[in-house]
Amino acid sequence: MTSEPRVGLFGEPADLQVQAVAAGVEAAGGIPFLVDLSAFPSRGTLHLEIPMDGREPSIRYQGTELLECGAFYVRSLGYFWPVPTREVSAEEWAQWHGRFYDFLTVERERLSTIHSVHRILGEERFVVNPYESYAYHDFKPYQWDLLERAGLPVPEFLASNDPAALERFYEEAKGEVVAKPGSGGEEVKKADPAAWRGQTILARRPILLQRFVPGENYRAYVVGDEVVAALRIHHGPQVDSRVEVLRLECVRLPAPAEEIAVRTARALSMRFSGVDLQRHVEEDRFYVLEANPSPMFVFQEFDGSEVARALGRYLVRGARGEPPA
Repeated sequence: MTSEPRVGLFGEPADLQVQAVAAGVEAAGGIPFLVDLSAFPSRGTLHLEIPMDGREPSIRYQGTELLECGAFYVRSLGYFWPVPTREVSAEEWAQWHGRFYDFLTVERERLSTIHSVHRILGEERFVVNPYESYAYHDFKPYQWDLLERAGLPVPEFLASNDPAALERFYEEAKGEVVAKPGSGGEEVKKADPAAWRGQTILARRPILLQRFVPGENYRAYVVGDEVVAALRIHHGPQVDSRVEVLRLECVRLPAPAEEIAVRTARALSMRFSGVDLQRHVEEDRFYVLEANPSPMFVFQEFDGSEVARALGRYLVRGARGEPPA
């Protein structure tokens, strides 16, 4: 690699996280190169070719060979979502329905290409984060199982469409239970037994329950094997801290909590992660709620500069082929 290594950034130019990482890469002596696939293929060209003669693959974006980059930061690639993301009228849905099956086909092909590029880059170059870490984020029960196997403190959970099993879990926890989405997209709420006692929903989807941990909510930003920043999230009475964030407080986590955060990221193959922790105040114990492979870190009360600088240095070292510190 050159003395000024190139680092590819997958994401949208207006994304504050992408802008911050680009600045961090430049500050570390690297050259950021933006790869915006948000409107692919209607905007932008992406070319993937695997030669038959044993040469390395060719992956070109807008005519530029991506393998000239030594490292990549994957902020966003695009998601499969075949229906409108807002409420629509019956008339609007009738119009959408005519496009639905065509959309399924073209979206599958689009994501097949994009996600193949992500996986191949992970084999050829230093990528933050590897493909599998994003899958762990979408499969919460699997993520928690991996963490539990690694000896990390994860609240007990149950994913089931068996009403008897859900009732038993709820009763054993004395009702201190939350219902969570297994793949994101919904709010975390205190569990309502009516959801499974009526059983109507269980014929359509399983329910994911987890023991509720009262106390203080934190997010630790892990880069490599180091917690580079941490926030305490002060929020309203809702279980889900994202619903009503009152204040973000920069904190230094105690050493045991930092160790939990680093081990969590490592167990999930996340070179960069936002690890959500809950401190049970009475027990004075930290629990892992989840780990995000592409966390937001730029907010009005927290500019994320520490995170961006650390991540920029980490990516440039990876692009140079140096052991990430």
